[in-house]
Amino acid sequence: MHVAYNKLVDCILVFCKDTDIVPALKCARINGLNVSVAHLEHGFQVAKKLKVHSDGIRTIGIQEVMHRLPS
Repeated sequence: MHVAYNKLVDCILVFCKDTDIVPALKCARINGLNVSVAHLEHGFQVAKKLKVHSDGIRTIGIQEVMHRLPS
């Protein structure tokens, strides 16, 4: 929520399947951030609650995630 209130970014990609994060997603969207939820291929499905409170779902492979991590 700190990032949203201070307009430090314009979009976020959330790696979380826990619906307890919904208030933070709502806050981010109210403050103008584009919120996407990551869905790892072959992973657990994204909860409907997360889909409703995001701007979209981005499917990504674990290999792509690992490749983009700093070494």
